[in-house]
Amino acid sequence: MKNDDDICRELLDEGLDDWVPVDLLVTLAYELSEQSGESERDIAARVLSHLLHSGLMQVGELGETGFEAWPEEADAAVRRVIEALDAVEWDPELGVCWLANTPEADQLVSGAGR
Repeated sequence: MKNDDDICRELLDEGLDDWVPVDLLVTLAYELSEQSGESERDIAARVLSHLLHSGLMQVGELGETGFEAWPEEADAAVRRVIEALDAVEWDPELGVCWLANTPEADQLVSGAGR
């Protein structure tokens, strides 16, 4: 059965190649929710909180300069993402936000046998 660590690894691996739409987090949280019975909202918030607090990913949007990180601290960014997902009934269709690996995450993931 998938767990939070599996979701983190998949997001970070995807982040090596490009920015990651929050849609992937929603999909992975839904899959774990189906297995565990826990809400996808709780899973997504917990995983995102871990990634942000660990300094492995940032949340932002795509702008004129590419990925533009949100200025909020981790907890505020998690709340902002969850509220945005609630507003679109957890069907973001590339419109809510994006995730980007930090340089530390890229080094960690690429050094893990990639």
